[in-house]
Amino acid sequence: MKIRPALKPIPPIAIYRVAIECSQTRNGGVIQQATSPRVFTLDNGQRVRAAQKGDYVVYDDGRQAQIITA
Repeated sequence: MKIRPALKPIPPIAIYRVAIECSQTRNGGVIQQATSPRVFTLDNGQRVRAAQKGDYVVYDDGRQAQIITA
């Protein structure tokens, strides 16, 4: 029996960071409802949507900010 050589791992080409529902922003806001059709399933089985341009971030004091860049 011939043994195959181990395959070399392929290095990642790019890393994409995605904000999802319930993500906390750098300034402490939370994305409460995302509208993207892209859905992720978390390790605990919860399904969440990716945030996108036009979605809102809500802060503890009630202020809202709209995501204007993607």
